[in-house]
Amino acid sequence: MIAREKISSLYKDYSGEIFRYLYRLTGNRDSAEDLLQEVFEKFIVYTSEKDIQEDKYRPFLYTTAHNLGVNHLARQNRVHPGDFDEMEDTLKTDDAHHERIIADELNVKIYDLLGTVDPESRSIFILHKEGGLNYDEIARDLSMSARTVRRRIKKVIDMLYDALKNEGFIT
Repeated sequence: MIAREKISSLYKDYSGEIFRYLYRLTGNRDSAEDLLQEVFEKFIVYTSEKDIQEDKYRPFLYTTAHNLGVNHLARQNRVHPGDFDEMEDTLKTDDAHHERIIADELNVKIYDLLGTVDPESRSIFILHKEGGLNYDEIARDLSMSARTVRRRIKKVIDMLYDALKNEGFIT
């Protein structure tokens, strides 16, 4: 059994990054917060029954977050693009403002497109692009081969590229 102080330390170290992962996966702050709590509850229950090596804490937390997030999306049967800044009613001639509008539109489009991807591939893609994890880290955390991770990310990138090119975001 892990000491309360160690669990508090782990929560302090990993809750932020796991929350961001869950938030990007679910697109909903409340769901991400609920799932984060559930991740740590499962961790506490698991470690009270079984010993787990310290170098396996992070992979366990991410695997649990991934599974809970995918299950949540499957139960919800929907994906939200997340909380994006609302577009202003009037356009300004300011170039920076114009670029921000284009960036916001691109961001919304990418999240819409990611909503069409199966939840597991979307999760892998987000871990890589937003979480900054490499193929081997994702493979280890999700108990799959690095080759599978690489293929899934490539498939999502190819789909995004084709769709964004068709929409005129890429020339």
